[in-house]
Amino acid sequence: MKEEILEKIKTIAADEDCTVIDLNIKGSRSGGLIQVFIHREGGVTLDDCSIISRKVSRYLDEKDAEIPFSTYRLEVSSPGLDRPLQTTSDFIRNVGREIVIKYRNEGRTLSAQGKILNLDDNEITIEGRKGVSKINRDEIIQATVTVSWQDKEDGIQ
Repeated sequence: MKEEILEKIKTIAADEDCTVIDLNIKGSRSGGLIQVFIHREGGVTLDDCSIISRKVSRYLDEKDAEIPFSTYRLEVSSPGLDRPLQTTSDFIRNVGREIVIKYRNEGRTLSAQGKILNLDDNEITIEGRKGVSKINRDEIIQATVTVSWQDKEDGIQ
């Protein structure tokens, strides 16, 4: 069921030049929550969320026999800055950005911070204060984008 819903929502988002990043469906028979996280180059607008929400809602209402909830709440939004990077697409979208990675290496939990330079099937390459590091993608526990709230005019951080 989730796969069919996800494919249809991806098509709806693509029609609006957006990409579905994640779909969460949770709840019980009496009520559920359907969360759709979208991305668009240049950023997601409130209009993007509103248009996609209306189209997804129409689709879900037509398919309500296949939704395991008697009622549900639909949320469409951008993933937000605090969402962990999980997929290859997440990392590709953030090449050039500063991230913090928590990872395992030889039984220890370590962390690193730096700008994503490159990634391939096996490793992510970041450049931080200590130079360039390569981290095995299988060892990553969590990776998140860091945000620098710097005013370029005043140099305020």
